[in-house]
Amino acid sequence: MTVVNMQLPSILSVFALSLLLSACGWQLRGYNTGSVPIDEISINVENINNPAFVKVFRETLANEYNIAVVENAEITASVLRVSESKRASSKDRNGDVSEYEHTIVLTLSTLTQEDKKPLQQNFTNIRRQSYNENNLLSSDIQEVNAKREMYQELTRQYASYLSRQLPARPKAEEK
Repeated sequence: MTVVNMQLPSILSVFALSLLLSACGWQLRGYNTGSVPIDEISINVENINNPAFVKVFRETLANEYNIAVVENAEITASVLRVSESKRASSKDRNGDVSEYEHTIVLTLSTLTQEDKKPLQQNFTNIRRQSYNENNLLSSDIQEVNAKREMYQELTRQYASYLSRQLPARPKAEEK
């Protein structure tokens, strides 16, 4: 028996183990859609001229986290800024844009009734999108859908931030 034949089972087992571990990693990732320790929030969006973001922000909090948006809640989220940028990230061999990179930065300030100073935090989402100048309608629809998904992801980042920053509290039904 040669050295290669003796090492083959160990090489194959290492390969199989690494394949198994990488597959498990993809199965385990996902969104944390629970354990936000609040059941209602006030949202201040006075300075924001982006109704699409505000709508998705409210819907995602309500639908995924069961957080009601009300007036005068114990916690107030002030949306300070939603900045969006779009730049060409790659070109084809003719020099035409073939892919864009969208970046959305959300700046929020969170104030609880106990806090004297609000907590300000930035959340960022970057996404690349292919672009075909011969199919503008499809590219526009794809861009609108991508922005909606990015808004949802920013809201999920904020909810995750709240779950880390706020102490665990009983929900209204448990009191």
